[in-house]
Amino acid sequence: MKVSVIIPCYNMKIYLAECLNSILSQSLKDIEIVCIDDGSNDGTKELLEDFQDKYDNIRITSQSNKGSGSARNKGMELAQGEFVAFMDADDFYPDTDILEYLYETALRQVANICGGSFCSYRNGVYTFNGFRKGMVFNKDGWINSKEFPTFTGYWRFLFRKSFLFENNIVFPDYLRGQDCPFFVNALSKAEKIYCLKKVTYCYRKEHKVVKFDLKKAVDFIQTIKDCLIIAKENGLNRIYEALVDELNGEPIALMYHFAHEGSLEMRRLIHDINLLVSDNNDRNTRFLEDAELDKHLEMAMSDRERFFSKIDAYSKILVYGAGTVGRKVLSFLRSYHYEPEAFIVSDLKQNPTNVEGVDVKSIEDYISIRNDCFVIVATFPYLNEEIREVLDRKKFTEYYLLDLEKFYLWCGEIIH
Repeated sequence: MKVSVIIPCYNMKIYLAECLNSILSQSLKDIEIVCIDDGSNDGTKELLEDFQDKYDNIRITSQSNKGSGSARNKGMELAQGEFVAFMDADDFYPDTDILEYLYETALRQVANICGGSFCSYRNGVYTFNGFRKGMVFNKDGWINSKEFPTFTGYWRFLFRKSFLFENNIVFPDYLRGQDCPFFVNALSKAEKIYCLKKVTYCYRKEHKVVKFDLKKAVDFIQTIKDCLIIAKENGLNRIYEALVDELNGEPIALMYHFAHEGSLEMRRLIHDINLLVSDNNDRNTRFLEDAELDKHLEMAMSDRERFFSKIDAYSKILVYGAGTVGRKVLSFLRSYHYEPEAFIVSDLKQNPTNVEGVDVKSIEDYISIRNDCFVIVATFPYLNEEIREVLDRKKFTEYYLLDLEKFYLWCGEIIH
């Protein structure tokens, strides 16, 4: 067997057939699909059994709901392939030659880890850029582990099975973020990774909602702490920097929210992460603790009221960005009975025409009435400077660059 594709399956019947068909249509032969039903109750198991009846290279095993990390570990134990690939049940391969291309490249380069670039799919629209660093490669070639720029995106890689087993590389038993310690651990054990320009994985976005409770939040922050330790101990400096950057926004809001709610475990994690980043001389990084944290949350709530006062002064609300953050901003505004006039974007081709009943339009459509508009910039921080330049150039004077950490605290609950 050349490649085993491992799929943890939990209540994803609606997308699972497309996922399986994208693997079954691959030009590479001698592959198997190892599916682990993780206690589904929506007909996922029955659909898997239907596929297994039709195809002799699909293997199914079941377990009670233990999480995708446990399911992937079981899949690795069962896998018979020389290489293993990991697929989420709601994602798919964008072309029929993905596994063949990866497999032949891995053999030719004698690579333990070999993978390509990334695209996302949302409401019928494919996106091939605008991601964090390291999700898209500009050329084919080796990247030294110490120069690898990201801690995520493991699904677009093949892993030599013997390499994983010899180094005891498995998924931790966390409810959220299990893939990151697996990937960073694998990168730390490999001297180099062979990377390709070719897009080798398509990730479906914004079709499911995850609400963080305390357990999921603690597990998620623990994965970042684990990855920081691995990166620091193994000199993976670029990954270390990317992890520290990742803490801003949703993760820091999770830390502050649940620590403020009284979680001693979350307060301990904040303290431990502060110790890990305290000797990072290139940046002034420190996360708030105890009384400072509580005062910070009080100030954030005051800022929320000032934000609403600002909105009230304008006749039209525009949300710049129709992606993940934009949708969250829409939900937040509606919870306070505000309705945006439109989402505005710079490139209509990279976006849907409508998001939850709100039209997506070009920024050019509002230049003539810009003085009546208040623009909320709802994107990830690494895009803020670019968008600020666009708005300034087009003479929009009233805009608000959303601070994601503060925004998530405004929401009162954190939904991914």
